[in-house]
Amino acid sequence: MGHDKISPLPPNFVFSPHDKFYYAPATCNSMHYTTAAYISAFIEFIVMGTGAVCFYVMSHKTDTIEVWMFYIQAFIVVLSVLSSVLMIVGLWKEKPNLFHSKFFFIWIEITFLLFWAGISVLCMSIGIDFTRAAFGNFGKVLQIEKDYGPIWPFNVSVVSFFTAAIAIWTRIIVQGAYDYLLDKDYFADKLNVELRESSKTR
Repeated sequence: MGHDKISPLPPNFVFSPHDKFYYAPATCNSMHYTTAAYISAFIEFIVMGTGAVCFYVMSHKTDTIEVWMFYIQAFIVVLSVLSSVLMIVGLWKEKPNLFHSKFFFIWIEITFLLFWAGISVLCMSIGIDFTRAAFGNFGKVLQIEKDYGPIWPFNVSVVSFFTAAIAIWTRIIVQGAYDYLLDKDYFADKLNVELRESSKTR
């Protein structure tokens, strides 16, 4: 119809990797999403590793839980590390598609933790006999009660909810870093866009 093509962006639009928009509210806007993503990966490793150490002590030292539970936790730590390594490479190379394994791992982690916390609360609400029967397949419940008290399922639920909260925080951070990389790639290919700083933000 003869109409001039309208640019979707204003002339001389400026995209800044360090814009305040890319500073994570989950860190009280104190750090960039990419920096926060590195830190969240480290925190996740500490949390998962601590869980593996606790399971090792309980399975190999105090003999209160089955050994296979430690191996499952160790496997989870390996998955956590692998997904974090892929995410870090994605940050370094600015390839957001490498974040997908981290998203999937966090989803599995949150689902499992909330399920475990829910089961613990349910068992406590039903009674001690049901709790002993339900958890008897995972360890020596009487020994666990002796070591940690009769309300130990409450401690399990608290730890599970707390760890799930950390995982949700991590998910928010990783999503922000992922969106940042998508934005940077999108605006870099547009006309009328000036990249104020083209260097990678770390």
